[in-house]
Amino acid sequence: MHNENSWDINLLSPHLFWDVEQSRIDVKKHLPLIIGRVMQYGQINDWRTIQKYVGLDTIAEVAKEIKSLDERSMHFIANLTDTPIKDFLCYRLKQSTPPHWNF
Repeated sequence: MHNENSWDINLLSPHLFWDVEQSRIDVKKHLPLIIGRVMQYGQINDWRTIQKYVGLDTIAEVAKEIKSLDERSMHFIANLTDTPIKDFLCYRLKQSTPPHWNF
């Protein structure tokens, strides 16, 4: 694993940052944004890049605090790191929200 502060955001796909100016993203400060976008919208090369530079343990720790992580991404990182689903904020928030009618 490389130092998470020493990599360039331009190594990731530009479509991940459609709504922000990619050059203004600070890798250390905006790590939750980067990890969330890669997990939900990234390609396999994007995943390999963050795994190489940030590390699986850091990815899991950051992912646990993302409120809007989709269920597929949550289960993926939980299974990959043997993290209980209950540890994810997105899971706990989903459980406290009453569901819509389900027909």
